[in-house]
Amino acid sequence: MKKLERVENLLRLALSSGIGATGVAKLLRQFDDSDAILGASETQLQRVEDLRPQQIKAVLAARDLDPRPELDAAARANVRLLPYDAAEYPAALLTLTDPPFLLYIKGKLLATDGQAVGIVGTRAATRYGREQADFFAAGLARLGYTVVSGLARGIDTAAHRGALAVGGRTAAFVGCGFNFHYPPENRDLAAEIAAHGAVLSEFTMNVAPDVRNFPRRNRLIAGMSLGTLVVEAPVKSGAMITARLATEMGREVFAIPGRIDSDECSGCHQLIRDGAVLTRRLDDILEELPPPVAVVAEPDAAERRENRENHAAPTPAPIESDKDVSPTAPLTVSPAEKRIVAGLSKEPIHLDELAENLAMPVSELAASLLMLELRGLVKQLPGKLFVRAGR
Repeated sequence: MKKLERVENLLRLALSSGIGATGVAKLLRQFDDSDAILGASETQLQRVEDLRPQQIKAVLAARDLDPRPELDAAARANVRLLPYDAAEYPAALLTLTDPPFLLYIKGKLLATDGQAVGIVGTRAATRYGREQADFFAAGLARLGYTVVSGLARGIDTAAHRGALAVGGRTAAFVGCGFNFHYPPENRDLAAEIAAHGAVLSEFTMNVAPDVRNFPRRNRLIAGMSLGTLVVEAPVKSGAMITARLATEMGREVFAIPGRIDSDECSGCHQLIRDGAVLTRRLDDILEELPPPVAVVAEPDAAERRENRENHAAPTPAPIESDKDVSPTAPLTVSPAEKRIVAGLSKEPIHLDELAENLAMPVSELAASLLMLELRGLVKQLPGKLFVRAGR
């Protein structure tokens, strides 16, 4: 099958609501490629293990979707589409149970990006946190590691800028489609990252930034990285979810200590207590990771001076909407989330069994559970078991 046809078929699956990365992963284990998936009969689809009726219906509906408007929108935004079997696709992501079957990308990934370190933390970063993110990102990038983060305010922004300041590579996974710029003040930073690495998304072009997208984005940061460094993070935060996902994937987790009376450092202290590498020096990270295969040249004096002059953190711009979609914004519990909480008890239940009980796609349920966990309504136990939090 021609490359364009394969991308068009994957786009049909991406644009059809209700399949999700987990569903496509199941389908690809059964069928050879996306062409075979879309050509399968309803009876053949019913034979796919754990594929739910809603997902079967979505696959059948995907055949009639026109991918050309999406391809045109990507071309206008200078965005390329990267299928899961492309040489440029990050090999580490294929080890996930639900790897994105199609990535949208601005910029370019290199083979050396396989040696990456994630740096994550709170959006409400202190000066100390931004300085540490900058310092460790710069040190890692100078040695040849690619710094991976999420382009969010605070720690993410400092990490990307730290890598860029020394001429290193950095990659950003975003929680929306490329027709949106979020956060708006990082639009220029995103362009700079694309010029010295890559900005990536698994979301189609018109998916707006939404609080429920970010936990799914976090699994990609953890999945692409050899290890994840948490700089500043409250106990209930997206960064802590990223750290937990990294642990579940068998990746290293590093945490920087901070003030013992700071809520912004409480998550890092919990991670250290639970076995994360206490990180005070760059060597604390280097001792746990394989050495990089390439070294980034040290910038000359004039270049360092220019980097310092341009390296000050920008003044945050106002949000370009009436509603801040930051994951730290307060949220009400939706009817679907109420159903999920009602389906839980103090007795642990496996993710797949809960999805079966609620008749929900596993990928959709997992994303909602992550958000409910952030808000203290759900607790995850080892082995993808969940219980209702609180009394």
